[in-house]
Amino acid sequence: MNPLAFERTVCELSAQSTPQLAAFYEKDAIFKDPFHEIRGRTRIEGAYRSMFLALYEPHFKNLIFAQSAQNPALWAVRWNFSFRTKPGGELMSIPGTSWLTVNQETGLIALHEDHWDASAFFGSFSGLSWAVKALKNKVSRASHVTEKS
Repeated sequence: MNPLAFERTVCELSAQSTPQLAAFYEKDAIFKDPFHEIRGRTRIEGAYRSMFLALYEPHFKNLIFAQSAQNPALWAVRWNFSFRTKPGGELMSIPGTSWLTVNQETGLIALHEDHWDASAFFGSFSGLSWAVKALKNKVSRASHVTEKS
């Protein structure tokens, strides 16, 4: 995998350029994130394309790559995903990390696992923000365990 080419493609991604991003994946690659667990380059491309249907001005930026010294097939990619939930709405930004497993023979991504805070995403929608805050508060209160003296 060429990290610079991957970064450029991800950072310049548009609804029309999803085929260029899909070309970095094995035909039967697996993609996992808080919303998806899918197999196949075509379905992965569809997941990226759906971002442009559901959100306004979605884009990735600030990609930072790290390759495993023990296993050169493993890459970690830190990124920020920005978007608006409505035209002219507030620009939201969610940090995340992708774990990529690259087929060393083909140089293509065989497994892509995204890790990011889905509650931050849901909280960015005005109709859901109160529910997300209430759930976070409830979990936070429940996690504060006091020790008996």
